[in-house]
Amino acid sequence: MGEDLILREVMPLLPVRDAVVFPGMTVPLAVGRAGSLAALDAAGAGGLLVIGTQRDPHIEDPGLEELYEYACLRRVVPDADTRGGGKQAIVVGLLRVRLRDTESASPHLRVRIDAIEEHESDDPESRLARQRVLELAHRVIDLRDDYPNEWKQGLSELPNASMLADLIASNLPLSPEQRIDLLAEGRPVARLTLLTEHLEREVTIAETQRSLQDRTQETEDPAQRERLLRRRMRDIQAELGESDLGQQE
Repeated sequence: MGEDLILREVMPLLPVRDAVVFPGMTVPLAVGRAGSLAALDAAGAGGLLVIGTQRDPHIEDPGLEELYEYACLRRVVPDADTRGGGKQAIVVGLLRVRLRDTESASPHLRVRIDAIEEHESDDPESRLARQRVLELAHRVIDLRDDYPNEWKQGLSELPNASMLADLIASNLPLSPEQRIDLLAEGRPVARLTLLTEHLEREVTIAETQRSLQDRTQETEDPAQRERLLRRRMRDIQAELGESDLGQQE
């Protein structure tokens, strides 16, 4: 992590509606709810708080039972500004935690936590998993026009498997449940193995989109172009699995 942390057993918790944040990632948060503002104030600039994800984003004042069990401990960067009674905060992910129980709920959630230990290794299995993930990630970058080629070097230069897994997990279009599964796993090699399946899916989608783009550019007949689009859409659905409605969309 790059720093020694002195953890308290009870920490302020800030719930977020629709995001799962990973260690190593720096993200901005728009904070507006009274309990969330109180948690941010309790942590203070440079202090620590837990970011937990709501199971149902429509709940206005969630308790611990409305949050996923696994969360991320983060350090607060001094907030950027205040507007309309809310704040724009920057938080830096530090480590995985499991939420145990509630110490208090007012004026903000205070929860007991257990840190999830990371288990880095440099055995052949880990090196093979890392290499496979890098190959797939580089393939996706090559296929996607909106991904700069420089990202390939950046991924390759990451110092360990944990950072590689968390960075890729933060940028893949995954469901909250899939992200929580990755957040809960303390073994980087296991996270890389989980990511392999997701990346293979992304390669399939990107290859299909590239093939479709190339073929539709070859014809100027609108009717033929529409037929190609519909056929490729059916191909994508078949490749992703008919029951996986969220990924189909």
